[in-house]
Amino acid sequence: MGIGVACHQVAHANNNNKKNEIVIESLGGLATGTIYGIGIGIFLISNPVGWVAALAIGTVGAGMSYAGGKGATSLYSSLGEDVDVAHFSTIDKLCTDIFNKK
Repeated sequence: MGIGVACHQVAHANNNNKKNEIVIESLGGLATGTIYGIGIGIFLISNPVGWVAALAIGTVGAGMSYAGGKGATSLYSSLGEDVDVAHFSTIDKLCTDIFNKK
């Protein structure tokens, strides 16, 4: 769901800088969430004690994913925002085509 919302935001963003921030934040959050998910999977496989640990870790996962996205955006901003990630990766065109069909 988060990727769909981000794609909608990219399609309707006013400028390339905002589009790039949305893409970077979404990719950072996705990467953090994936790493967290793998950790939860390892705990789930381990044993019943791991199941309880996985539930505890899962409750923190959403916050960590959000923080990962914000951290990626901060890093991108601090590096000067020279790379047009949204255009280079064609995410801009893809999302615009999806959400602007008449």
